[in-house]
Amino acid sequence: MRMAIAQINTQAGDFEATSKRVVELSQQAARDGVDLMLLPMAAFTGPCIPDHASSEGFALDLGTVMERLAHKLACACLIPVAMSERLGTPFSHEALLIRDGGITPVCFASWLTGSMAEEGDFHTQGTFEFGGLRFAVTYTYDDLQTLEDEEADVDVILYVPDQGFALDDSSSALGASLLESRFRDEAWSFDAWIVGVGSLGGYDLQVFTGSSFVLTPKGELVACAPAFEEALLVADIDDDGRDVPQEFLEPEIYDRSLHLWEALTLGLRDQLHKQGQGEVALVLDGRLNSSVLAALATDSLGPTHVHAFVDESQDEEHRRLAERMAHALHIDLQAPLCTGANATGTRPSPFKVDKDVWHDFAQVRLAALARELDAVPLSAIDKTFLALEAEPSTCNAAALAPLGDVYRSDVIELAHLRNTISPIIEAASIASYDVPLIEGLDEVETTPEGKLRRIDVVLATHIEWERSLTDVAARQGCEEICTNIVRSLARREFARLALPPCIAVSSRTVREARVPLGVAWHDHVREEESRLPNVDLLSELAASIGPDAELPSEGPAQNDNVQDQLSAQVASMLERMQEELAEAIDTTTDSDAPQRQVGELLGLLHDILQEGSFSGGVGGDVPFGPLTWGSPFSEN
Repeated sequence: MRMAIAQINTQAGDFEATSKRVVELSQQAARDGVDLMLLPMAAFTGPCIPDHASSEGFALDLGTVMERLAHKLACACLIPVAMSERLGTPFSHEALLIRDGGITPVCFASWLTGSMAEEGDFHTQGTFEFGGLRFAVTYTYDDLQTLEDEEADVDVILYVPDQGFALDDSSSALGASLLESRFRDEAWSFDAWIVGVGSLGGYDLQVFTGSSFVLTPKGELVACAPAFEEALLVADIDDDGRDVPQEFLEPEIYDRSLHLWEALTLGLRDQLHKQGQGEVALVLDGRLNSSVLAALATDSLGPTHVHAFVDESQDEEHRRLAERMAHALHIDLQAPLCTGANATGTRPSPFKVDKDVWHDFAQVRLAALARELDAVPLSAIDKTFLALEAEPSTCNAAALAPLGDVYRSDVIELAHLRNTISPIIEAASIASYDVPLIEGLDEVETTPEGKLRRIDVVLATHIEWERSLTDVAARQGCEEICTNIVRSLARREFARLALPPCIAVSSRTVREARVPLGVAWHDHVREEESRLPNVDLLSELAASIGPDAELPSEGPAQNDNVQDQLSAQVASMLERMQEELAEAIDTTTDSDAPQRQVGELLGLLHDILQEGSFSGGVGGDVPFGPLTWGSPFSEN
């Protein structure tokens, strides 16, 4: 059968305009002989719908549009939509299969027939038959795991992600990162086609980067849409991946920093345009973050839509850097309020104040400029600032912080990346950044860059990877520093409330890792003997070794021997893997079976090690290019 993916950038809730586009695309697909066209998760509803008093009206209007659309489509179409618990549905997502003028809610129908879940167990995914093939619809990695646990018999797995791009998760880039992601291994494991249906554009504060793809059951790439562009991707699929002649594509090399830059550019542009805004205002201070922000805004909106002025609280060198940056970008640079030095050689001031008040004065001017030009005021704060430097007394006029989910270490990488396109950010600006004051840090790191990297890796491991303070300290070997960083993160919760939202480009923003206000408790580093073993992971490992395997006792007396016992079990499992694979190679008639078993067994080890050590230690890699921790397995 022939399938198409309509990778389009829409505005959530604009049902009429989106319906018109979908009808036109279905007509184009029908002319190309397409049997089934797939829509991205965010096309009609965005990744989520209003979950309050408006949700019922939203759902009713959506249903009306779907009924009209069913009679206009030129080919069958699968349309994923977000759902709301207020509507009485057990599902957070649904997939509407529209064909021959009828509409089938795939997830609900699968639940009713009991084909995907036991009674009372609500799974998001659903299955349906089309063109002689059995399809499964999944939205999350957990859905994929559920399919694997239930040993679902499917020919095609549709992965329709409901979460946008995350820098710490290479798989979220879909087709742009296939060499580093999980999907080729998933194809081997399921022995099924894997179809990634990527949304495109900014929805709420998330950014979806497209790059839809189609993989055969052997993990070969047969079609891939470009990232950050609209496309109608067409591919032929069959029941086993062998009967349809295909020209396989070579997956591209994933450029992490470039993908982040393009995601931020797209996110900022969509965030403004979908709100009816087209102008931005910002403060230039000649330092790292404001320079990167100015370049980002210019790449996103064009120089004529970016308005800036120089922060007069900076010294002469930084003011000159800021001015040269504005001229290099050709943005609108507003005249300074203070035009020179007075008789004493100092810059004039409306009042005698310190540097912090000068900063606040710049924020007042930013607000005035934004009102004057009907522009959106932007902040240059980053994720490191939000985590460790936010102060409740700081004046802020910005409505959006485009870099607020990017660690300062990555902001430096973005500056170097942007200079490879055109060298506009001077070295003095790139080197001009603050390092949060953390007690004990000067004793282990001597350079600003080294200090910043250590801070950011601790934050990323604790926030994105949700590791405990004990786990982080065990890896870093600096208990005092890790404790001070994590506690400083918690202390600044109140200050973050007054700061602007950010474009989400990670799996977990600082605000999503929030601590309830007023909580007096703070975590501390614990001895291994006092920790609870991860019984779920122990069970998974024992099951993979065999029915005769014995789990380490979960009692406190045995806790200190857990790691030694598990190491022995891992070694035993590796020996067993080798024996089983050797036997399979000698006896199988399926030439692909040994390779598939290798993929399944290595995938299991990868999943276990990515979860962390069984006694609570940290496993896997930290989500940074140069800031990685060694693991025997890469992401693929």
